[in-house]
Amino acid sequence: MRRIIALIMALVLQGTAVAESLLDGQVAGLSFGDSFDDSLAALEPRCKSIRSVPVIPPSFPLAENTEGHLVCSRYKEGGVSIETVALTFADDILVMLYASGNAAPVLLDMANEPLQEYLHFTVSFREGLVADKAADRVWIMSPEATHPNLFQWPNPYVSDDARVDYASSATTPEVLQFGRRLEELQAGFEEQCTFMHLDTYRVWLLNQPEVQQQIDCFGYEFAGFPRKIEAVFGDGILEQAWILTGKGEENRVREALIAAFGPPIFVNEHWEVFDDNQVMLRKDKPEVLMLSKKLAPLFRGKEIDTR
Repeated sequence: MRRIIALIMALVLQGTAVAESLLDGQVAGLSFGDSFDDSLAALEPRCKSIRSVPVIPPSFPLAENTEGHLVCSRYKEGGVSIETVALTFADDILVMLYASGNAAPVLLDMANEPLQEYLHFTVSFREGLVADKAADRVWIMSPEATHPNLFQWPNPYVSDDARVDYASSATTPEVLQFGRRLEELQAGFEEQCTFMHLDTYRVWLLNQPEVQQQIDCFGYEFAGFPRKIEAVFGDGILEQAWILTGKGEENRVREALIAAFGPPIFVNEHWEVFDDNQVMLRKDKPEVLMLSKKLAPLFRGKEIDTR
């Protein structure tokens, strides 16, 4: 059952099943797509204090040109209160809410869809709601924010003295040692990921192993932001990995890949290929694909869609 739930959640977080967001009208009358100014006007009367945090240059995956946050302290409405509510804006559009301090009891109670368990989270799959009840943290994500799994990101700008400087390199992550065995690499994932999860899935790798496993590594810094890495093992050998990104940062990720691997050796509408076919920037669905030397030749000349 847990494997089935994890698969459903993975599909939802890739944007394949999105219902009306929980946010619509239920928190200060806000909805995804609202402007910064309209959101400020709606939120400010409900906060003991509120501050604006511009981030220059932007690093949030959905932000192409501008990133900003509104951090509300002591949010109160209708007899309920939340210690901190932070709104994130990409190019002046509201795209995510993060809350902590009485957040889980209040916001989970608003869910219209059945609540499920996914890893150590409580979720309303189709409403973009993810809660870490033990830590009392809640994310409400727009459809665009679900694909890069932004529930892994506890908004650092809720702190008055936040100084965020994520690792900018797009070189192959240290945890991705292709060709090595799962039992050799698992400790490294456990050490370098904020948290990780290992499971077994149906076989879709192009080299058709007998058994396919995947480590989901959350919070690994790559190309300027903490990422989810989906590391795929065939018969216990690391063969490929997806690193999830956002459409707004495509140019930043491309520049980081060029700095790491040189100019692309092939470009079409959906893909840019680097490093002898072992590194690829995907553009129809924002991701970076990395491959083992054994698997890379199997992708040459193919339209790649393996999940």
